[in-house]
Amino acid sequence: MATNVHTDGATQFVDSEISAIKAKTDNLPSDPADESALESAIATAQGDITDIKTQTDKLNGELEAQGATTANWQSGTGTSGEAGADLCTIGSDGVRKKLLSFLISLHDLTAGANITVKMFMQINGTERKLPVKTFVIGTDTPGQWIIDKAVGIHRAIRVEVQSDNASDNGKSIGYDFMTEVM
Repeated sequence: MATNVHTDGATQFVDSEISAIKAKTDNLPSDPADESALESAIATAQGDITDIKTQTDKLNGELEAQGATTANWQSGTGTSGEAGADLCTIGSDGVRKKLLSFLISLHDLTAGANITVKMFMQINGTERKLPVKTFVIGTDTPGQWIIDKAVGIHRAIRVEVQSDNASDNGKSIGYDFMTEVM
């Protein structure tokens, strides 16, 4: 009989352990490795990383714009109706940018000529002339900074140049500017 008691006790112990294990496993979710919450968190983080990259990419500036315009700088008429001719347009209406620098090259123009650089921009719906810069060819260096400090713009800036010397008609003026998205 002693062996029966020992066996009955062992059976009861095993049965209780099996019941405990069954209770634990019966309470597990049907898919214990559900990854949807983790996938959602990863997607959110990737979106945040994309947003951060978009902002930091702006810090590199954009490719510089450069070119040259050949015009009748003395006998022509710019878009403003003033003497001279249009050189270039920087930016566009409704797009916020930082204008980091703007340079012009006057090396092809006639010695002794007075060169006037005029910029125009819409202010409250009306085009206005911004401060004018004047240079004397042969006295001032042929490469000139027109804007050498960052300035925020949200409208197009149109640049006109005028010479007081007819020999400058048909000559080329180079320009180079750098902007950054805001």
